[in-house]
Amino acid sequence: MLRSRVVLVNLGTPDRPDADSVSRFLAEFLTDPQVIDLPRWLWRPILERMVLRSRPARVAELYESIWHGSPCGDVCPGEGCSPLDCGTRRLAQSLQTRLGPEVEVTWAYRYGARSIAAALAAAERDEVDQIVVVPLFPQRT
Repeated sequence: MLRSRVVLVNLGTPDRPDADSVSRFLAEFLTDPQVIDLPRWLWRPILERMVLRSRPARVAELYESIWHGSPCGDVCPGEGCSPLDCGTRRLAQSLQTRLGPEVEVTWAYRYGARSIAAALAAAERDEVDQIVVVPLFPQRT
């Protein structure tokens, strides 16, 4: 029997609205050469000495103001989630309903936890025959 899996890929979100989680997320996001076009030798010191020392606490406050502090129905975990996480989970759940049990739908993020690599490794471990990856954000060409 052919086993298929659709992996919806969104940009990503910190795990929690706190400075440590935001710092990890920003460090991964802002070291991607497709996000920051500056040469690494110039950008890394700016990132490490200024951005990652000053921004995470302020950005965490902004995340806290929009974070869903309680579960979003049956799609988000007990501790709540970011609006992007909740929306991505709901989209996956809706697509799963439309496609039925023949195709498994899951999601991954380009940055942060629930990585694309982990989703692909899980598909290999589960011996999935066909994987369809659907990016939910603009791609550079």
